[in-house]
Amino acid sequence: MDRRRFSRRDLLTLAAAVTLVTSVAFLLRPSAERALEPTSVADRLVAELDRRLGAIARWEQDVRGAVERAADRERLRHEVRAALEGRPNQLDRALVRSCERLDGCAVVTADGERLASLHADDVPPSLVQRALRGRTVRSRLLATDAKGQRDGAAGLPRPSVLFATPLVTDGEVRAVLVGRARPDRQLDPLLRDHPLGRTGETYVVDARGFMVTRSRFDPPARRVPHAPLVLDRPAVALLTPHEEPTRAFAAARAGHDGVDVTGYLDYRGVPVVGAWRWLDDLGAGVITEMDRVEAYRAVTAR
Repeated sequence: MDRRRFSRRDLLTLAAAVTLVTSVAFLLRPSAERALEPTSVADRLVAELDRRLGAIARWEQDVRGAVERAADRERLRHEVRAALEGRPNQLDRALVRSCERLDGCAVVTADGERLASLHADDVPPSLVQRALRGRTVRSRLLATDAKGQRDGAAGLPRPSVLFATPLVTDGEVRAVLVGRARPDRQLDPLLRDHPLGRTGETYVVDARGFMVTRSRFDPPARRVPHAPLVLDRPAVALLTPHEEPTRAFAAARAGHDGVDVTGYLDYRGVPVVGAWRWLDDLGAGVITEMDRVEAYRAVTAR
């Protein structure tokens, strides 16, 4: 009986001690939400922007490699040789098999003749001439239709980037293989995974101020005139409700890479902080933004 009373008393004492320790730890714990200094916000935005720029660079390298591997296929080179010599050939079939990882392909001769094409019907002559010098080159961001035409004859414009690499036959460069890539489809998942906080996003914009990759938020109900088709729905224009360019786009388009932690209105009309960079050789800008309220309110371990 005495032992039972002792055990019960001991248990109650232990429970009280645990409660006291837990309460003290709760009161002394570091706050989960703490205000940040502007320099910390800027560092966080720039680090996120750099991470996404690295993903874009890897995408470009992957597409470039796919085009070069396609140009190295013996079957494709054989059919190109036959076509150049005016012999019967199956170049169209070889093009389909060689360019399975691309959104379009074309074989163009040095004088601009298109020997075969698969959703890449409109290739800038300057791109062909650059590739004929013996190296792989790419175009800036283009607006094309579904068939690769830049005049948009087959529907709403879609963002496209063309990669051209020399095709060597009989020891000389006599034609060029052009591969068409869709940055909206291919870059979108690279920029949307593991977003920065609840409101952070990174997106690519073209020179007109339209998104190339999808907004994290719902697009506006109104249809934006001349907006390209991004991921099968209209792109979100980089405009405030007053139809003025956002601070990030205006600065980026002018070639002024930078960061703004004071705050400005984004395309939704919401105050945000952001960092941006204009990629002149691509003809596009990359913008990282986050709602200003969230950026300064808290940082939690990711």
